[in-house]
Amino acid sequence: MAALGQRTRRGQGLWLALVGSASVALVLTSAAQSQANIGVADLLPAILWISVTPGVLALAQSLLLRRGHLDPAMIGVAALSAGLIGMNGDEGNGQLLLGVLLALVAAVAFALLSSYLTLTAGWGYAVVSAAAVLLGADKLTPLMGADEFTGVSAPLIQAMTGTELWLPKTALIAAAAFVLVGVVRPVQEVRLREGNASGWVRPTLLVFVPAFLLSVLAGLLHTATLQAADPQGVSAEMADCLLVLTAGGCSLRAGEADVIDVAVGTLFLGAFDTFLHVMLLPVTQELLLTTAAAVLFALIDLARLRPVPDDDPPPDPPSDPASQPAPPAQAGNDPTPPAS
Repeated sequence: MAALGQRTRRGQGLWLALVGSASVALVLTSAAQSQANIGVADLLPAILWISVTPGVLALAQSLLLRRGHLDPAMIGVAALSAGLIGMNGDEGNGQLLLGVLLALVAAVAFALLSSYLTLTAGWGYAVVSAAAVLLGADKLTPLMGADEFTGVSAPLIQAMTGTELWLPKTALIAAAAFVLVGVVRPVQEVRLREGNASGWVRPTLLVFVPAFLLSVLAGLLHTATLQAADPQGVSAEMADCLLVLTAGGCSLRAGEADVIDVAVGTLFLGAFDTFLHVMLLPVTQELLLTTAAAVLFALIDLARLRPVPDDDPPPDPPSDPASQPAPPAQAGNDPTPPAS
């Protein structure tokens, strides 16, 4: 039986086709408007390079979105991870792995906190905690010495950004994360339905912890893409992350978000940002246009929602026995005594 007031997306396949077509049109327009006569084949690596970090962040958010939540704390965890990895990434692979380990420990701790507050204390407490984590990460990274755009020379980072392939290696790693989530998600959904709906341990282990670990991956890919420690650059990815989700048709109201939705939204973001760069717009205007596009797509999502039909309608209410006519008396069973 469908829950009261539950809604679902309408025409999601058509929506993805339209967004994909718009992405192709933006790429072709960018190639035509480029002053350096850059071809489409040369733009594709740049598009993937731009969209790697926000795409993985949106993939992490989609895990929570299917349960009706978004958590800005994951942006803060990604920024904190980029700081920890960046400040340990110029002294060899051993020090780099230490930074990754510290980032993983911090991610698990914040996942437990976010899950407990969201599922037990209430959404309001979780929002306050998420804002504190996001702002705290933005202010903590300078104290760790990761406030400057410093280079990272660890061999593992250099191997992740080699130029021997046409496609960025960071994009291939992000694609592997998308495939892994797509394979694991059906099993995850089954395990969630088997557990206690009112508990928080099972959702924490199956949803919150994997989502926050994906945030660590986003911080690592951000550092590898730039080959430098730039944690504050991750904090600026929030608008891009929202555009990925809304452009892909992910719906917070309906709690629907598939891997293919996030993938299409990621490609649209890359094409959209590339187009804005080619048009030589200031950074502030790019941010405003990105935010406006995310809001527009969110409003379109609300217009596309429709009520879920009830597969099991409730039975008719029982009628009042007093309002029913009395059954006719059977012959030979007349209870009325004969007249004297």
